[in-house]
Amino acid sequence: MPTAFENYSLERIADVIRQSGAEIVGLQEVDRYYSSRSNNEDTIQRLSDMLGMQFAYGANLDRPPSQPGQPRRQYGTAVLSKYPIVQNQNYWLTSYGQEQRGVLETTIDIQGVQLSFYSTHMGLDVVQRNTHANEILAIMAKRSGPKILVGDFNARPYVPEMTKFTKELQNQFADQPNAFTFDSINPYTTIDYILASSDVMLGERENARVIQTQASDHFPIISNLYLERQL
Repeated sequence: MPTAFENYSLERIADVIRQSGAEIVGLQEVDRYYSSRSNNEDTIQRLSDMLGMQFAYGANLDRPPSQPGQPRRQYGTAVLSKYPIVQNQNYWLTSYGQEQRGVLETTIDIQGVQLSFYSTHMGLDVVQRNTHANEILAIMAKRSGPKILVGDFNARPYVPEMTKFTKELQNQFADQPNAFTFDSINPYTTIDYILASSDVMLGERENARVIQTQASDHFPIISNLYLERQL
């Protein structure tokens, strides 16, 4: 989410989500009353209101207000859902004194099926990312049933930290080597992913696509995934 993007516009972000038809969305770099870069507003509440979707939020930076009596200044990850979010928890990841990173875990009730849906924003260096991969997989292992992990991993395909994930989870874009997500001005690499457990059915590959838009400094990605409901 482009909280530091030059042409910040929540309306444009909402339009991209609305036109994509996405029913569950993972967002990163989400501000709540953080600074003038996002108009000092509660960006996830506004998006929720504009889209008519429920939300969960995980603050990885949580700072005092700029003035007494104002809300705390927060920055982190979020999930938007057209289905009920029945549980959520944010986990801080080991960040070695650098910017605090995290993974937001939600439980979403999709017509009686409980989906564990995760949104993460991993670190910039390989030591951080390897640690984050281990920690995220350990968190996910505590849950049974279908799981989907999305986010900005800051890692290119086939590096060791991504291989840890793809040994356990399906990468919807595995056969699209040119599905570049960064940056949105001159895209040259893939660092954003949609990963799912084996009990999530992947949609047709052509339905997994990169959305080219200037609403963010990353291109959003979208995929059709299916859950099996036990009768």
